Amino acid sequence: MAKHLSRAAVRRQRETLLDSRVHRDPLPAELAARAERFVPVSLEETDWLVVRPLFLAVVATCPTRGVDAFSKRCVALAGFLVWCALEGHDLTIFSAMRFELIEAYISVTGRSASCRSHLRSLARSANPAGVPPAPATMPHDPVRAPYTAVEMAAIERLALTQPTAVQRRALCAVVGLGRGAGLDSQDFRNLFESHVVDRGDDGIWVEVQAPRPRLVPVRRAYEPLVRAGLEGLSASQLVIGLSSTRRNVAGKVVERSTILGNAPRIEAGRLRTTWLADLLTSDVPLVVVMAVSGLTSARTLTEIVAHLDGDTNRGVAR
Repeated sequence: MAKHLSRAAVRRQRETLLDSRVHRDPLPAELAARAERFVPVSLEETDWLVVRPLFLAVVATCPTRGVDAFSKRCVALAGFLVWCALEGHDLTIFSAMRFELIEAYISVTGRSASCRSHLRSLARSANPAGVPPAPATMPHDPVRAPYTAVEMAAIERLALTQPTAVQRRALCAVVGLGRGAGLDSQDFRNLFESHVVDRGDDGIWVEVQAPRPRLVPVRRAYEPLVRAGLEGLSASQLVIGLSSTRRNVAGKVVERSTILGNAPRIEAGRLRTTWLADLLTSDVPLVVVMAVSGLTSARTLTEIVAHLDGDTNRGVAR
């Protein structure tokens, strides 16, 4: 059985709670009177009398000022508190008005989403400590603008003219697969030579591995760079680096490259963005763009479209 507090104890609890919320106006007289007169028609009178003191303590903190919404909160709260009493939970604000207990009530009784909403609203006002913190959001780096045609021409020339064969091969792989198939550092980590299938006139296909497995055709214009990036590798070799556990592999290739003059900074993310922008402005269905890019939402695509000018936007895939 639950511990049933006396009216005096609940009244003291309510007064303490309200004293700590000096910024909130008290209930209007009309709503306070409604709460005093409220009797739930679907509950046993004996059960209602047990929870009524706690009911009044909770509704006294209700921020809602509309009569209809207030009445709905009263109905939802009464049913919830009686359930708490019958289940043996402590009849105190700090024990009962918790999101965890509200979710258990909704799950067991099958109450509606609006009932959950009413109870959560009351829990936020009556017992903020019982409200779980908002889930942490993953940081999201804004998408940078795609490379221009002039910038890409300079980057391709830079990759093909690296002073050593090792530098040339690695940078050609990054640029060719990044701009030609949308691969980034995450995709390169587990990419072996055997995953890049050269079918000659039928094109080059990339079998991208986890965590975003997909099959991607290389854009025709970038097939020469990709072939240069695979030159001399065996099927069992990683396309970039020696270990699949390292991070930012594409960035490390760029760092080891020889950059002369005013060449644009090479970033795998921007190469992928440029590839995506190319797809969005071509006759490629949006569902195909999502599939070959490994994206699970259109957020990135929306940000890319914002970088495109008005004339280009008119051709964006739908």
